[in-house]
Amino acid sequence: WAGTAASAVPAAPHEHGSLLRPRRVRAGIPRVLDGICDGVLTPDSPAHATKAVASARTDHDLSTARGIADALAEFVGDVPPRESGYGALEGTGAIGAVPPVAVSPPVASPAADMPTQAGMPAFDDDDGVGVLVPGAERPAPPPEFTQPPDRPLFAPDPPQGEPARRARPGTTTTVTGVTPPRSSRAHTASGSRPWDNGFHGSGTGSALRPVEDDTEVPGRRWMRLALAIGVLALLAVGTVATLQLRSNDDPAAGDDDTTTQTPTRTRAVPLTGVVASDFDPQGAEPFEENPELAPLVVDGDPATAWRTVTYDQDLGPVGLKTGVGMMLDLGSAKVARSVRLTLPGGPTTVQVFRTADEPTTVDDLEPAAEGATTPDDAQLTLRLPDDEAAQYVVLWLTSLPEAPEGGFRGQVAEVVVAG
Repeated sequence: WAGTAASAVPAAPHEHGSLLRPRRVRAGIPRVLDGICDGVLTPDSPAHATKAVASARTDHDLSTARGIADALAEFVGDVPPRESGYGALEGTGAIGAVPPVAVSPPVASPAADMPTQAGMPAFDDDDGVGVLVPGAERPAPPPEFTQPPDRPLFAPDPPQGEPARRARPGTTTTVTGVTPPRSSRAHTASGSRPWDNGFHGSGTGSALRPVEDDTEVPGRRWMRLALAIGVLALLAVGTVATLQLRSNDDPAAGDDDTTTQTPTRTRAVPLTGVVASDFDPQGAEPFEENPELAPLVVDGDPATAWRTVTYDQDLGPVGLKTGVGMMLDLGSAKVARSVRLTLPGGPTTVQVFRTADEPTTVDDLEPAAEGATTPDDAQLTLRLPDDEAAQYVVLWLTSLPEAPEGGFRGQVAEVVVAG
C-alpha cells in the first residue's frame, strides 16, 4: 500500500522517506511501466530520470485517471478481437462421410471325403513325394529302460599282494632308481644279492612298490621321537648350566660390574648468606613494594612473611602488572639446583629466573622453572637445571590469591635455595 492512510495491506517499500520504484523492488519490469508508476506515486519528485523519460514518451497527464489509462493503452496497445474469445480458435475442416465397407458372404466349399490328418510335407517339389499320410499300423513301443549298475564311490581294494594301480595294456614304463623292498634289503644284509630275488633297478612294470607286510609295532615311532626330543632338551639344559657356572667363576666379570656403576648424584644442600629484597620493576617510583618485610623470607620463621600490596585485580596480561616478586642475592655465582617456597594465603603462581648480573626487568630473561601452590598445600619445590651458575635468583609472582578483605594479595613466608 503506497498511500499515507493506514491499511491492512503491507506498506510499500521506502528508502529515505520516498517510495521505491517498481524496478528497484523487482527486476524485469519495463521502463515505461516503471516511469508511469513512479509518476503516479511520486508526482512531486521530478528529479527521477525514469519519470522524465516516461513523460517524454507518453505526453499524458499522469495526475488523472484518463491520462493514466491513455498512457497504459499507448504502451500495451489495443488487443485485436481475433486474439481473445472463442471466435479466435481455428477449427479443422469438415470431413466427408465414410462409406460403409461391403462385406461379401463366405463361399461354401465342398466337404472333405475323409477327416483331416497330420502329414509331413515334402521339402522338394521335384522328388515326386506328396503328402505323407500316416499308416494304420502303429509303431512298436520303445524298449524298457535298463537301470545302469551302481558304481562304488571309492575304488575297491586290490587283491592281496597286488599293486593298488596297474599299468594300462600296451604301455611300457621304465623304472629307474626304485628302492628295493624291505625283504630285499634284509636279504642283502644277510649276505644274499638283491638280483637273486628277481628285482631289477630298471625294466618294465607299473613303477609301484609291491605291497609290504608292515610288521612294526604301532606307536614305536612316536616313542623314538619323544626320546630324541628329551635328549635334546637335556643337552640344552646342560649347556646353559655350564655357561652359567663359568660366568660365576670368572673374577674379571665382577670387576667390570663394579667399575661400570653409575655415580650417584650428590644431594643438594641449602645455601647460606642469601640476601632478599623486593623486586617491583613495573611499579611506580621508587619501584618498591614493602621492602622492610623482605628479610623475613630468609629468617627461618614461617610465621613471618613478606607480602605484596592489595590489587583490585589479579596480575597477568590484563592486570595492572604482569608480575611482582623478590630478588635473592647468593653473594657470588653459584649453581642453584632447587628452590623451596612457602606461599601462604591461597593458590599462587610463581616463576624462577637466574642471572649473573643484578636484574632490572624480567622481559629479557627465560624462566628456569615455574609452578603453583594449591589451596591445601602452601609448600612448593621447584627443580632447577644444574648447568648454569648465577648470583641472582628472581622469584616472580604472576598470579595472586584473593585477600579476605577483597582484592588480590600475595605472600612469601620462607625461601630456601639449595645447591
